[in-house]
Amino acid sequence: MKAPDQKKWRQLWQAAGCQGDSQSWFERLACAYSQPHRHYHNFRHIAECLDLFQAEARFDEFEVQIRQEYSWVATQEFATQRAAVLMQFLGRKAIYATEFFRERFECQARSNLKRSVQRLHLMMT
Repeated sequence: MKAPDQKKWRQLWQAAGCQGDSQSWFERLACAYSQPHRHYHNFRHIAECLDLFQAEARFDEFEVQIRQEYSWVATQEFATQRAAVLMQFLGRKAIYATEFFRERFECQARSNLKRSVQRLHLMMT
């Protein structure tokens, strides 16, 4: 299972203005989200959430990795289903649940998602 990048974790920690030892929090999350009963809200999900607010280039790289992971799915089917998932995020009043994250990352996340959906629509034709 893909673990979140510790460098990204430290960047988020600093951007969020958190105090204390970021490494110990990372390890606590790693322990909690690596439990075998977790099928969706797992370490991979955390890594994907961290990727949402990254700069365009990193988000685009993340999207390429997602497509590679699902390379066994026909292009049109992948594009249709992936766009539907991303549109669910865009349809929300807010992507992030807390004001802190909305203020800092909502705009970039929405921009990334919209750009990805536009690309996916081109793949559908």
